This record gives sequence, structure tokens and C-alpha cells, in this order.
Amino acid sequence: MPDAPWHPEDLESWPLRWVALHLVEECARHAGHADIIRESLDGRTAYELNALADGARRPPLQ
Repeated sequence: MPDAPWHPEDLESWPLRWVALHLVEECARHAGHADIIRESLDGRTAYELNALADGARRPPLQ
């Protein structure tokens, strides 16, 4: 383990399961942040974009 104040002192390594779940959590968090930024730029929600991608003529009303 690298020396960092946020790492527990008695931990020699991280379990693979923890690492995999942490990567999923971080990817989901950052994908959500990117979606928020995109919504603020173009004004469209994910529901509207998914409906248009599925071939809807107009986005669903919310």
C-alpha cells in the first residue's frame, strides 16, 4: 500500500472484491456528474434523449 493518510495503517493490501466494487462506484459517480453537466449545457434530460434514440418523434412529457 502506498503511504497516504487516508489508508489504514494495518492494511497490507486491498481485497480484489473491494477494488472491483470501488471502481464500479467511482465510474457510476463520475458518469452521473458528466450527465448533470451535459443536462445543464443542452437542457435535455436522459429520458428525452433515450426516447429520441429509440425513434420517438418527440420527447415524452414530464
